[in-house]
Amino acid sequence: MFNTKNDLYAFTIKVYNRLKRGRFMVRFIRSKDVHGLCYKGLNWIELTADGEILTTLVHEMLHDIYPKWEEEKVASMEKLVMAQLSHRQMINLMKALSDSLDKNYKLLRKL
Repeated sequence: MFNTKNDLYAFTIKVYNRLKRGRFMVRFIRSKDVHGLCYKGLNWIELTADGEILTTLVHEMLHDIYPKWEEEKVASMEKLVMAQLSHRQMINLMKALSDSLDKNYKLLRKL
């Protein structure tokens, strides 16, 4: 997994598409215990702003995309992905995250 540029590209596209579609929720939380949470099967992740946001995003999206993976495998794949992401891929993921956070914030304010 993630042994080729095509594998990495396919993963980043999955993350990008999840963040851009209307049915995926991302929000920031305050927590001293965790950097992020993934609610598997609910299309919902939460991130803390005090950690490595991109790394945590990748980690939680791995949980979301591969829900059967154990924590050890997710952590290993997170390191592999982060070591291979290009500058452009990082920028695109951060932009998609920002857009998703903004969209979700506006939705939550309406409630």
